[in-house]
Amino acid sequence: MPSISDRIERYLCSEIAESGSLSLSRRRLAERFNCAPSQVSYVLQTRFTVDRGYAVESKRGGGGYMTLTRLPDGRDAELKRLVSTSLGSALTLQKSVNILERLLDGGLITEREHAVISAAVSDRALKSCGKGASELRSHIFGAVILALLKAED
Repeated sequence: MPSISDRIERYLCSEIAESGSLSLSRRRLAERFNCAPSQVSYVLQTRFTVDRGYAVESKRGGGGYMTLTRLPDGRDAELKRLVSTSLGSALTLQKSVNILERLLDGGLITEREHAVISAAVSDRALKSCGKGASELRSHIFGAVILALLKAED
C-alpha cells in the first residue's frame, strides 16, 4: 500500500499535468488526505524541487496558499543550467539522482546515458574520496553534461 506521501505526490502530479500549474491550500490538502499540514509541506519540499522540475511558491497568511508549477523542458537550456549550477560546488548523491531523473523523465537523456552517469557519480565509484566525494561528483557530473552538450552540436 502506498504511503501518504506517495498518494499526495501522485495526486499533485495528476493535477498539475493538466495545466502545468496548481494553486492549493496546504490545510485543505491535508484535510483531503487526513494528515497533518506538515506532511503536505514535507512532500512539497522533498518531491517537488527544482531538481525534479518544479517550482513551489509559498504564500504565507490567508490560508497558506501555494502555487506549484512544472518547469518547462528544453535540452540545451536545461543542460547548460545544470552545468552552471553543478560545476565547482558540492553535489550530493540525492541531488544528482533527482537531476538525472528529471533529465530522463523530460527525455533530455537516454536510459543508457542515465545509467552511465549514475554509475560514474555513485557512492560506490567515489567511495575512496571520503569527504571530497561531493566535490568530485560535481566535477564529474558537470564534465559529463558538457560532453553531452558538445555531442549535440
